[in-house]
This record gives sequence, structure tokens and C-alpha cells, in this order.
Amino acid sequence: MKKGLAIVLSLLLILSYGLTPLGASAASSSSVKTVYSPKYLVHYGGVKYAKKKLTYPKSVKVKLTNGKYAYRSVKWSKVSFDKKYIGKKQKIKGDVYGTSKNAYWYVKVKNYPAKVLAPNVMTVGKNQPANLPTRLSTIFEGGQRYSYPLKWSKVSTASFGTKNLTYSTVGRNLEIYGAAKLKVSDVVQSMQKYYLVSYGKKIRATGKILYEAKGMKSYLVITDKKTGESTKMYLKLDKKGHYYVTSQELAPGDYTVYILSGSKKTKSVTITIKKPITEPTDEQKRELLQKLLLVINVSNPLLSDIEFPEVDGVSFTVDSDNPVVSSSGKVMRGATDQTVNLKIKATFGGVTESKSFSNILVPRKDLSDEELIDFTLENFTIANPLKTNITLPTAEGISFSLISSNEAVVSSDGIVKRGLEDKQVDLTLRATKGSLTKTKSFPNILVPKVDNATDSLLQDYLDKLDIKSPVTKNIVLPALPGATVSITSTKPNVISNTGVVTRGMTDQTVSIVVSVTKDGITKSRDFWNLTVPKQDATTDELLDLYLSGLTISSPLTTNLSLTPPAGVNLSISASDPNILSSTGILTPPDVDKTISVTVNVSKDGITKSRTFTNILVPISLSAELDAALNAINLNLLNLTGNVNLPSSSKGIAVQWTSNNPEVISSDGVVKGALNLQNFTLKASVTKGGITKTKTFAGTVAANLGLSFKNDIAKIKSSVGTLNVGYNLNLPTSLNGSAVTWTSSAPSLLSSTGVILNDSSATPFTLTATSGGTSETLNLAIQRPSGGLLSGVVDLLGNVLNPVVNTLASGQGTATLPKSYGGLLGIGARDITNWSSSHPDLVTIQGYNLTVKRDDFDHLIVLYADYEGLDKPVPVIVKIPKR
Repeated sequence: MKKGLAIVLSLLLILSYGLTPLGASAASSSSVKTVYSPKYLVHYGGVKYAKKKLTYPKSVKVKLTNGKYAYRSVKWSKVSFDKKYIGKKQKIKGDVYGTSKNAYWYVKVKNYPAKVLAPNVMTVGKNQPANLPTRLSTIFEGGQRYSYPLKWSKVSTASFGTKNLTYSTVGRNLEIYGAAKLKVSDVVQSMQKYYLVSYGKKIRATGKILYEAKGMKSYLVITDKKTGESTKMYLKLDKKGHYYVTSQELAPGDYTVYILSGSKKTKSVTITIKKPITEPTDEQKRELLQKLLLVINVSNPLLSDIEFPEVDGVSFTVDSDNPVVSSSGKVMRGATDQTVNLKIKATFGGVTESKSFSNILVPRKDLSDEELIDFTLENFTIANPLKTNITLPTAEGISFSLISSNEAVVSSDGIVKRGLEDKQVDLTLRATKGSLTKTKSFPNILVPKVDNATDSLLQDYLDKLDIKSPVTKNIVLPALPGATVSITSTKPNVISNTGVVTRGMTDQTVSIVVSVTKDGITKSRDFWNLTVPKQDATTDELLDLYLSGLTISSPLTTNLSLTPPAGVNLSISASDPNILSSTGILTPPDVDKTISVTVNVSKDGITKSRTFTNILVPISLSAELDAALNAINLNLLNLTGNVNLPSSSKGIAVQWTSNNPEVISSDGVVKGALNLQNFTLKASVTKGGITKTKTFAGTVAANLGLSFKNDIAKIKSSVGTLNVGYNLNLPTSLNGSAVTWTSSAPSLLSSTGVILNDSSATPFTLTATSGGTSETLNLAIQRPSGGLLSGVVDLLGNVLNPVVNTLASGQGTATLPKSYGGLLGIGARDITNWSSSHPDLVTIQGYNLTVKRDDFDHLIVLYADYEGLDKPVPVIVKIPKR
């Protein structure tokens, strides 16, 4: 047994001498003939999240000159995980111990996750499903994105509060772990608004409800204060929690309304339903539409659907020259940026008004960014009342800012400054990523007045501060439990906002403000004119310190003026002295150029230098501005519509100014004019403190449609309803355009003005259309007292026709008739009075008429008071231009 064991041990010893690095006499007595490469390796998972990290072979197999094989230890160069080597075969060199020969190992690193985007866990209501994200997004070293399936720890939503979660995911040689928080919130009711619609007969409620508990329902509750009877209307919520509900018609009276979600309700408000009112006139409708159009927001860039006000009887449509914006205002963002011109039309009871928007940018679609912004905005809340500072949210690649209606109460960085009185403030959270910006509004936030105890505590803290001058050491402020203390410095490079003191080569004077905040209350104390003495340094240190603090701006647009420390000589050397001289004088080149600048400083025989490379020297600002203006070409003659004025030229912003804003605004909107109008638009470009301008002359063509609309408006305002008592001789042309007439009751009055049926007193309309513009008059057929007398229509027409012919012929005066009817003066009836719808054009004194003509044809009405007719009879007349 012992003999066999000895043989085995001997064999193992022989084998070990043949293969162990440096261990066998045979290996050490022979040189290395061949070095063999380790097995080719493909590595997944990268460096941070890899389950099995990349390891290097400790030794390589070699063949010796004596034919034996051995293993030698090896030191390898590094495998690169840089993205430029992803998926490429790398040749790694190894130094083999005991030989001058090298080993080579081939490795390929596959693309791997370099960053994990934390999963977005949305707040939920009690007993609602957690709705946790199912996949984890990662960013690979090569810049690509990929998501992995997520596995979450168990969580219960049976109680309110913040739940701690863990998650994990695995992939090929990959393990990722993390933690997140799930908030289970009580129901939140916000943004509720109540207003009257349908001529004040119905109550409409809008708002938002979030985080309803499982099974919870929400209602609009309306209670009659007089009878105590209540009505509950179920609120149907959309995906974002918005509701919109309108009551049935309610009787006049006072009603209390509130929103009820489970047992939680909003504050009650009282709404009064007044007695029914009559339908508004066309002018009232037009005024309403104009106000509604003013409140419609079309942002530029346009990121989301256009939202229209909700008013009963009012409809909105969009006329767009690009299908990215539909007729209903839906925005369909695609793969590329789009520019759209659109007009929003509002219609109410046959009356239409419109508003135009030009050069609206619809950015390309970026779902991942947009979803992340939407989520963050939806889950961000601001307490009301607001007592403490606001902490802005953070999200990957997105910048957030706060817009305040009163910076003295809540600043843009979220600092709350409570005063001696309660204050109301409107806040807006803005989220931006690249060209994408979205906001969420928080109106009517109450900031209550200060708590006197806290105020006294903060004042006492500030009174005890002792910061003496000169300042040679860092400023360390004492802590105040529950409070935030900060420093604001006039020279942060000398005394930083964290209190770090940096002494330079000269004495410095700095002022600081120390602020302390607690429970939303902020108080401050000023420390003025603190001296920070210069640093004690050797010549060598002095020169190094000066050069290290030196900066040369790029682009370089002004002369280079450098001030060295006392006793130090300074010189400048540029790679192109024709652009920057040795004294720092700058001569801008004809085209953009890049130069290097070396600054040399010397003192006491010691010389130091520092070189600044890639300093951009742009072309002359004056030439750049001239080129920008010369690139603008506009044809502004005889304008009939809006002009698209460029907002930039060759990368420089352009500002426009109109010398006649009543005709054309500074943003190119043509207001219209009765006559041909001259104007100028001035383009201004500014850069580097230099401004240049260029003036463009133009004209706005006469607006015939405006003249026509003004005529009809004057006719309507003079009487309102035309009470026809005879056949109308309707004009058929105006200002070179045909006029067509359309009767809404052709059985009563034909389109040529002939009375066909005098038995009905039903009101109807007569619409005149000229040059694409239509206007409507209200009409009624009237009967003489005692019924329509035979031939009265012909008699009235015979009396009025001479007047119509005289005015239409271009004459300046006419005599109006005083009576009509009768035979030989017997039985005649009187015309007691005449009046004009256009007293600026046609004046009447008694029965004498005088015409004042201008550059347009006009449609006017003369009104005659006839004996036997209870309402004035209209004479529709065309007054030709002069």
C-alpha cells in the first residue's frame, strides 16, 4: 500500500514540474518557443450591473524549446468598455513572465446597460391596484434604450401612507436591484369650478378628482336652499381624473353646490339662478364670441390639443393649412417638426367670429419624454394653505421651474415669504426638456400671515450672528433646529454662497446676506463691506495663481484687456497676430476663425505662461447684422391678409415695429382699412450691444367688405327691424361687386323685394351678399290701420321711386314727398317725418335732402313716417361713390 502511494506521488510530482510556472527544472532550463492565446471571450453585462464580472486569465500556456509545455503568469493591458469598442474584437496584449515574448487575448464586449431610469411609481387610492410599472428602462453604453421585465416586492394599498418597495430584474449576465416608494393617498378634489350655462338656467361643474378608494363614487350635489331638496349627479371621470357635468334646468332661486367623494366633500358655494332672460342679440353674441376667442390659448410651440371654452350654444372649428391640427383642434405630432397656420372660428346662433394664428410650430413626437413630464406634473401638488417652502420635483433630463404671480410672496425657486397679512398667489410649475415644455397651474394659493413666535426666534438668531471684518477664514454659520440657513454673496468667487473664502492677489470688499427660513417664514440680515485680504504668496505662487484664475472668453468679440498683479510684466502672443495683436487689440476677420492665445507673465526672473486654444473670433458684428437684414425680403404692396414676418434671420432674432398699428400690427396682423393705407414696418436685429434696422414700405388695400359691413351695422343700429310697407327696389351692385338678396321667407318677400303675401306679420330676415361678405337684416311686413287698402303698395312705390332714382343718379340734393295717395288732393295721407340711417352721408332738414359722397358705394336706408302706418317705412337706396 505504501509502495503504491509513493508511485502516485512521484507521478504527480513529475507532472507538476512539467506544467507549473517557474516550478520545473526542465522549464527553467529551456526558453519559451511558443505562447498560446487564451480562449476568445465574449462578455455581457458590462461593469456595473454584470452578475459575473469580467476576469483576466492569470496565466497562459507556453511551449518550451525542449518540447515541454508549461503555464506562465501574465500581466495584461486593460479591456476597454468604452462605447466606441462595443461589439468589436479587442486585441489585449499580455507580458508573459520570464520571456520577452507577448501573449495576445481576444475579447469582445457586448453592449451593456450603463444607466437605469428609476421606474415611475404613480400615487393610487386606498384599496386600488398598485399599477406598478412592468418594465425597467435602461440606457446602454452605446446610447440605445432597452427595458427589462420587473419583479416587485409585495405591497398592500389597504392603508394610507408611503410604502417602501423593492424591485429586481435579470438579463443575460445581468442583475439590477432597486428601491422605490408607493404613495397611497386619500382622495384629492381640486380645480372645481361652477358656472351658469344655457342663459343662466343650468349649473355646470368641472374639476379633477384623484386617488379615489376602491368602490368610491363622486357626485355633484345641488340643494335648493328654499325647499331643502337635493339632487345628486354622478361624476364620470376621464383617465386623468377630470369631470364635466351639467344639471337639468333649474327654477329661479338660490342653490348650494359641492362635490362629494365618499364622505369627503368640497366647500359649499351658493349659486343663484335668476329669472329667465331673453336670447341675446346678434351684437351681444358677437361680443361674447370675441371674448371667448381671446381666452383660447394656442401656445408656440403647440404640444397638446387646443382646448375651447365650454358655453352652451357656442361651437368651435379650426381651419388649418396642415393636417397636424384637425378641425376639432386635435394636435397629431409626427416624426418631424411641422409649421401650421390656422384660424379658429366660433359660432353662436348664426353669428361667427374668428381669430388667426401664424407660424405655429408643432414639434416632433417624443413619447418617452412626454410621458415622463405628464407623470411628474400630474403627481406634483402644492399645499393650500402654503406655509413651507416648495421643493421642485426632479426627473431624468427634465428641468423644472416655478412661475409666481407675486415673487415677494413665493419666489421662483419656491421660497415662501410670509408677511403680516394673508396673501393669495397663483403658481405655475413648468417642465422643460429640449423643445418640449408643459405647465401645471395652481391658482389661488393662500399664504397665511406669519407666526409671531417663529418670527421672534429667527430674528433672535440673526441678531446673535457675529461676522467680523477682515474675513480670512471660511464662514461657518451656527445651525438652528428645523430651519434652513443660507448665504447670498455679492462676489461668490471671493465668499461663496456656502461660506467658503478664497483670498486672491488683491484685497477684496464683499457684502453678504444671511437668510434663515422656518415654517415658511424667512428673515435676513445684511453684512456690508466685509474685507477679504489678499493672499500671502511667493513670486512663483503669485504667477501660478494669476494664470490659473485667468479666463479668455470664446467667442472673443472685444479687445483683450488683461491686468497683471503689481510688479508683474505681461505679454500676449496670438497664433494670428493680424486678428489679435500683442497689445490685445482685436480685428474681427471676414469669416469666423479660431485662434490660440498665449499669456506670458514674469517677475524677478521667473516666467510663466498659459495657452488658451480654440478661441473663436467671429466675423464683424456689423457685417453679420447687415447680412441678417439683407436676407429678409418682403412684398408688402396692396395687402389683403396677414403677413408672416420672420422672427429670426441667419440665427439672429428679428424685432418688428409698425408705424401704423391701426392698419397693420407689429406681428403682421392686417387690421383692414376703408381706404388704401400706407405703412412701414421696421426690422431690428441686435447682437453684442449693436442694433441695426431696415425699413420696409407697404400698403393695405381698401377693404370693400368692411365698408359693406359698416353700412349694414348702421342700418341695424338706426331702427333694428325694417317694417316693409311696399315693394322694395333692391340695389344689385356695390363697389363693382354684385349684390344678391336672400329672403328667409320667400313666400312673404321675394329675393327682388316684391311683397308676395301681406297677411302674415311673422318676422323674417333678408340677407345681402357682396364680394364674399354676407350681412343680415331683420324684416317684417306691416299693414295699414284698418287693413291693406287696394293699391296702397303701388301708391307708396310711386311716391318713393323718384327719390330712389334721384339719389342713385348721383345728384347731390333731393326734395322728399310730404304726402301720398288721394285724387286731386282729396283723401291724400301725410308723410310726417323723414330720417336717415347714415346722417354722415345723407342729411335731412324737413323735406330737403343733401348727399355727401366718398370713395365707396354705400347702402343706406331712408325712413318715412306715413299716416296710417304705425311704424316707419324703409326706403333702401344705393348712394354711388363720388
